[in-house]
Amino acid sequence: MSKKLYIYLNCVLVFLVLFSLGDNKLIDYKMHGYNDLYYYVGENAESYSFSTINADIEHNNQLANYFSNLNNNIPFNENGSCGYVSAAMILLYYDTFFNNNIVDDSFVVKNNANNQADLELLSPGHINDFADLEKKPVRYYNHVKANPNKSLHYNLMSKGLALNIVPNSYNYIDVLDGVSAFGLTNNELYSVINKYLIDKNLNNLFTFSWEDHMPENSDYSDGSFTSEYVERSLELKEDVKDLVLDGYPVLVGISYFDEFGNVYGHLLIAYDYYIYNSNIDLLYHTGYVGGECVKLTGSYYVNGYVTLVPNGYSNHVCSNNYLLNNSGVCPCTFSNHVHKFINYSSINSLIHNKICYCGYSVSDAHKMTTGVKGNYCSLCGYISQGFGPVLTYMKGEEYDV
Repeated sequence: MSKKLYIYLNCVLVFLVLFSLGDNKLIDYKMHGYNDLYYYVGENAESYSFSTINADIEHNNQLANYFSNLNNNIPFNENGSCGYVSAAMILLYYDTFFNNNIVDDSFVVKNNANNQADLELLSPGHINDFADLEKKPVRYYNHVKANPNKSLHYNLMSKGLALNIVPNSYNYIDVLDGVSAFGLTNNELYSVINKYLIDKNLNNLFTFSWEDHMPENSDYSDGSFTSEYVERSLELKEDVKDLVLDGYPVLVGISYFDEFGNVYGHLLIAYDYYIYNSNIDLLYHTGYVGGECVKLTGSYYVNGYVTLVPNGYSNHVCSNNYLLNNSGVCPCTFSNHVHKFINYSSINSLIHNKICYCGYSVSDAHKMTTGVKGNYCSLCGYISQGFGPVLTYMKGEEYDV
């Protein structure tokens, strides 16, 4: 197995082997998402369709709700383009819930319903970009190159071409002969997304969090990774868990061995977690139609991740990806909307008012701390003991006390 094949994530065969990575099957367990929903999964399940134990409990989290309901309208993973597929999916998530300028409407399949309940059951997705080209690498390569605006998936791949991540040479594709022609490392994935945002003048919307450093595997011919590799993978997985628990979807690169001892990789989205034997593990969207909710079984290792953290929710632009009777409805008004408070103003010495980007406001107690000028609230800027005026400021802006 060549190092080049290992580095470039091979997604072509991953769907065939992803759910047969060992005998580590799950027995019955309860699972919950963000403290508000409990699931039950039967014995030996590998790809899960979840249902609530208590029908009166609602899944009050937009991140888990969006990806668990994204069953169709997913970009078509061809020639190892799983990184671009996942990147398209995470950008559309933020286009839907954060800023509607991120993805052009021409790339979006909108969710249209005639009542609010049905509206929240499906997720806006991507136009069908399946190309019936007999899966020939050169023909697919040419097709993508000639149609950069066919879909968000293709548009992102055109960024890879512009960055020379996918060399502008057909011979390169001929040599690979169908093996992960559009495969990405995590570092390359970051570069592609960053270029996409720069080209749209939106690079100020996010801060990137990403890791792509893994120890070298000088020899994994025996079907196992080095101990250093495994240790680093566990560290990266903990980082991913922390980001998911904070409410961010994460693009995760994984590596594993198939039953023949060959190394493969895939890039998918971690978006939720479950509790099993008092431990937290991750749920992934595979980027395949029908493979939306997955707990990976067997031995897999995280080799890196990329995520986008919004720079202040004051940049919120209401989305029209949800349509109620053909009229746009921003999901910041939905019952599963997660409030992100962006503005704080003091009311009195005990409380301040906080305002979400959706317009919702509520009073809350000051969060007092001590600085050189006295006691002050780290959120609204209120200063006690007569040290200056009561202030109103945007969360995230530095306040010098």
